Amino acid sequence: MTYKIVFEHWRVPDVYYYGYEKGKPDSLELLPYSRKEGFMEALKWLAGIVDVPATHGGKTICHVLKDDVEIATGEALCSMSDNFCYRTGRKLALGRAWKHIVNSNDRNNVAAIAILTRAYSSIFMDEGF
Repeated sequence: MTYKIVFEHWRVPDVYYYGYEKGKPDSLELLPYSRKEGFMEALKWLAGIVDVPATHGGKTICHVLKDDVEIATGEALCSMSDNFCYRTGRKLALGRAWKHIVNSNDRNNVAAIAILTRAYSSIFMDEGF
């Protein structure tokens, strides 16, 4: 059995940020984003408009996979009035996925999460769940 954690980051493009002051970002304005590749390849047709993420708002999703099958997911949503932070998003999303697994009453998955938590202990350095 192989367990792994996969994180997805969704960001608000800088061009959409203007006009927002508070509240959750609209799900239609959140686009998949990678630090290495920027906004994903499917969005390159917007290259001149959508190239930089806004500093505020976004979403992080954590997928916990067991043999490439998702066993849990967690999500952290960043308000448009808060600065987006990758580390905080990963921490919250992983904590919510961890909680989902613990509440599932499947002892095999709880053992797996103990292994995964050790592997990703750097995420939990500041605050515990």
